[in-house]
Amino acid sequence: MPSPWGKVIGGMFGFLVGRYLGMLSGVAVGHVLDLTLDQHRVRLRKPVSGDIDPVYFDVAYGLLGYLAKADGRVSRAEIQFAESVMAQMRLDSRARSEAIERFAVGKSADFDIQSALSAFASRYRQELDVARTLLEMLVQMAYADGPPSSRQSSLLRHIQRAIHLSDFELKRLEALVGARYEKRNRPASRPVGDLVSAYELLGVSPGASESEVKRSYRRMISQHHPDKLISKGFSEERLKKAAEKTREIRHAYETIRLRRGF
Repeated sequence: MPSPWGKVIGGMFGFLVGRYLGMLSGVAVGHVLDLTLDQHRVRLRKPVSGDIDPVYFDVAYGLLGYLAKADGRVSRAEIQFAESVMAQMRLDSRARSEAIERFAVGKSADFDIQSALSAFASRYRQELDVARTLLEMLVQMAYADGPPSSRQSSLLRHIQRAIHLSDFELKRLEALVGARYEKRNRPASRPVGDLVSAYELLGVSPGASESEVKRSYRRMISQHHPDKLISKGFSEERLKKAAEKTREIRHAYETIRLRRGF
């Protein structure tokens, strides 16, 4: 609905100049002004692409650029990750160009990270799911070309707190994304025939029953899973070791399961 203030002001001014006839003319002129201003406001509020909020768009791509440049240079892997985010958002050519511009602004020395975080925190204070989505995307950027540098880890912690998420949320995401990274980059798995090591790792004998193998597997997964250790306040290094141990346990179980056919 158009604002009435143009008509009110136009009518008052018209009345002073030409009494009642002037007031009618002033109201008409004010109505046109209200429509023009209202159309301008609608354009300013229009989403960047589809239903993407401009605040989220600007802050997200700015922070992606800032985080990528935090360790001194922007790698090809980091650029590729930013491009993958654009693809996931299904940006059209105009929005893609804007995203590249925001990424470049984030990389620049004069990027105002505090203003960006304040704008995001104000807009999404009551929508923590949106904040979690942003933080997960930034953690993924930090892992794009390897484990995060100390500078990137410090920035992630600063961002997490500025957008009102807990330390637990960041640790959970770091453990999750870190495990994905190590899974993609770990050496080839041991051959399926290495049953002796698999049984030893699960703490069961080769003659153990199917139920005994499964029970031991579930117990060990429960003991070493990173999500369980996070709640106990373990260090990041300990969580990484737990993620590696969990992968080894799963591989051992799959080795036995495939060989024995259950």
